[in-house]
Amino acid sequence: MAYELFQGQTLPTRRELERALRRLGQEEGAMLPTLELGDCQLIGRGVHRAAYYVNFKLRPDPLRVSGKRVLLYPYAEEAAGLRGRLAREAAALELLGQVKPPFRYPALVSAVEIDDAVVILERFVEGSPIDMRLGRCLAGKPWEVAGEIAATVHQLSELAEGVGGFPTRLEHATLALDDLRGHDAPLFDVAYAWGLKNLPPEGEPSTLLHGDLSGQNILIDLKGGQAPALIDWTFTIQGDPAHELAIITQGKRRPFEVDHGLERLLEAYEDAGGRPLSAAHVHFHELCLLGRRYRAATSRVKARKEHPQEPLRALHGLLTKLGCL
Repeated sequence: MAYELFQGQTLPTRRELERALRRLGQEEGAMLPTLELGDCQLIGRGVHRAAYYVNFKLRPDPLRVSGKRVLLYPYAEEAAGLRGRLAREAAALELLGQVKPPFRYPALVSAVEIDDAVVILERFVEGSPIDMRLGRCLAGKPWEVAGEIAATVHQLSELAEGVGGFPTRLEHATLALDDLRGHDAPLFDVAYAWGLKNLPPEGEPSTLLHGDLSGQNILIDLKGGQAPALIDWTFTIQGDPAHELAIITQGKRRPFEVDHGLERLLEAYEDAGGRPLSAAHVHFHELCLLGRRYRAATSRVKARKEHPQEPLRALHGLLTKLGCL
């Protein structure tokens, strides 16, 4: 999707980064340690925060936070609204360290609240983002990689309650349905009516979700010596597993640029231990995600947004596929 350039998103200053690193290594009741900061490079700018590669040394360092790390710092404009979500991310990373999943992940080093911001320090994870297009994927069949990782995450039931969210799939879907309401485009009325008829079964439990299972967050070892890595747990939550798969497919006409891409993903997901889900379950959340995209695109307060016609075109295509138009 084509986004406008960043506007009004304030990066932390060097002084703020240094203060955060010292705070991350401070023991309760102790004085701030001294900092020797080597490398400090901006390696990524997300929608809500910036990522820095840092190599630093604290003295003293009783919490052992020094080394080569990734520092995640929210933009000043986003910090207050992200506090709950980032606290949940830190909790999820800590819980992952206890269960030791078969995929790699950025192990939590430390997290601290500074003013309105939750700043996270994690271990650096090597790898290349997977390209979800079959013709450009260097890791085999992308739907098999994504399906297996999704199924593995969703089986971590002991983490789901610790993260919090929606106990049942229906609770998650009912709230997601609100993303199709209140728009000026009549297509969303059609989508809402279809969604009401295709809610998930009542009482079916939810699962742990990564929450943003896109190609940029799945890192692969091009040499094949290590398992895939799953990074950026900002949106982790307990919810409907069909939502996770919808994030992968995004309502595209040909997910993975192959025929029957969604069906291939569902098959790979179930083969890897995921629960049986129908294409309609995934299409439901694809529609809701398009509603969220349209609301963001027409919002006056979003600093980074796509043109409203893009989600509308995708919505028209999906509704046509579902036989609603």
